[in-house]
Amino acid sequence: MSPALWLAPATRARVERVAARGFLLTPLLFMACQGATVGEGGSDAGLTGGTSPGGGGSATGGSSGSGGSSASGGSSASGGSSGSSGSGGNAGGTVGPGPHGSLPTGYCCTADEECRYRTCLDVGGVKLCSDPCSQDDTCNSAPNMVCDKSQSQCVPKGAPSCIPADQWTNGTGKIGSCCIATGDGHAGQECEGNLCFAFGPISNPFICIQACDKPADCPPKYQCNTFEHFCWPIAETYDCQ
Repeated sequence: MSPALWLAPATRARVERVAARGFLLTPLLFMACQGATVGEGGSDAGLTGGTSPGGGGSATGGSSGSGGSSASGGSSASGGSSGSSGSGGNAGGTVGPGPHGSLPTGYCCTADEECRYRTCLDVGGVKLCSDPCSQDDTCNSAPNMVCDKSQSQCVPKGAPSCIPADQWTNGTGKIGSCCIATGDGHAGQECEGNLCFAFGPISNPFICIQACDKPADCPPKYQCNTFEHFCWPIAETYDCQ
């Protein structure tokens, strides 16, 4: 994804709303803007984050990953050193990638399907999940991670390291549950899929979303956008639960 395609958060939020409504016709437009609104508010957040609900959609951007079924829970190991310790996410959910492959930036991975944005990046022999980004706040789901604007991906600052996957705890919010767009790498932590998006009209709320690799990964009333690997609501307007 070219860095030149990234827009300012506020602009991205508005454009991604439009893209979300017409993604069947304009999937590439959304790919260019991904990272802040359709999923998480109006900021990059990896796009995990975004502005507050009602102020424009937000989305967690996402690089495309390899196809196949989503990864199941369990910890994953990475080559090289594992980095800072400390459990992230919300207590009460599954540990590790979870049923939808939901690890955020900075956590160790073995395959793209374990990461919420479907990018398991190899940095000097250390394999870690990397969210797409345009600013450092998008990468703050783990310490010492920054946005490499040359490739629009979160990368380690200094010597590469990652947090063991079994130190990540997923949220419990099912797809369609209400969520808060925080505008940074923490957006979506209350969700089982670790993604928080808003789609379509500005009046639509932010909802928990999950990654997908094939249509069967999404529940009824949602469809898999195979360009961005997210489940999108089929209805133009919706409420959160």
